Amino acid sequence: GDSAVIFLGSASGLQGSWPGDAHAVISTDFGTAVTSVASAGNVNGDINPATGLPLDDVIIGAQFYSVIDTTTQEGAAFVFHGSPAGIVSTSISQANAAFFGSLLAEWVGIDVAGVGDVDNDGFDDIAIAARVFPGSLDNEGVAYIFRGGPGGIDDTNGLGGSYVRISTGQANAIKNFNRYALSVNGAGDVNGDGYADVILGAGYYDAPEVDEGAAFVFHGGPANPNAPPVIIVGGGNPAPTISTLGATPATISAGSSATLNWTTTDATAVSIDNGGGTGLPVNGSVTVTPAAATTYTLTATGPGGSATPTAWRCCRARSCCTVAKSSA
Repeated sequence: GDSAVIFLGSASGLQGSWPGDAHAVISTDFGTAVTSVASAGNVNGDINPATGLPLDDVIIGAQFYSVIDTTTQEGAAFVFHGSPAGIVSTSISQANAAFFGSLLAEWVGIDVAGVGDVDNDGFDDIAIAARVFPGSLDNEGVAYIFRGGPGGIDDTNGLGGSYVRISTGQANAIKNFNRYALSVNGAGDVNGDGYADVILGAGYYDAPEVDEGAAFVFHGGPANPNAPPVIIVGGGNPAPTISTLGATPATISAGSSATLNWTTTDATAVSIDNGGGTGLPVNGSVTVTPAAATTYTLTATGPGGSATPTAWRCCRARSCCTVAKSSA
């Protein structure tokens, strides 16, 4: 529908069960559908003087909201402050903060969320997702993080005034044919550093399987939550990687031996061809004695797939064999 409906809680549960019983009905005007709703936390840090409890706020998204005319669907999102009387607004025109897209079918507000306090300044923050952003790849998927403050969310500079912008970095990460899948939410404090974190989901991200889907966790912090993300691919199984390779000694005489060593992450099995061995430990070493110029290729496998093979090249040079690390 074209409204967000808010019911108050009580000691006995929700007060009401249908729109006619609602505490507040916020209309988007112009018949534009509300497509997402969420608690925003307490973005302006205000307190109910009667109870001493925080006055939480709400955010609603209308991804099909049209700014230029009725068909452009730039999208919009609106923040409403709580009060001792609850939510007193009845229209988006009364929003305490409003954000609008500027691109055709940008779909700002495809998802919205309160994400906790990502910068630990005492005010809760919000996320607003969109299908694309200016200069993005097609259907890349993005979320804008806005900081709370004494006045709430600052919308003076629109989406361009966000604290940070996070995205998938991949075209069509959120689209498969005519289906779209993009979500954003607070992740709690996953690393226990006192800063709330953010999770971004892309239902059709290639990681590496086509349309496998992925979730990206961005850590909060005093500067911004845009540290390199922890990537959780579809099925929850990250692809294995080969972290280090080594050879001791690096140069051997003809007919002598060298010990090849390696470390991996997210692997369950390692193999090395040309007699190196199978069923090797995921972090380990093996001794080889090449009789001629030989390339030993290491492959790491795990539930998330296989790592790009990596090789040591044992090259004949006069009477010596030099062991060198290289990509196969």
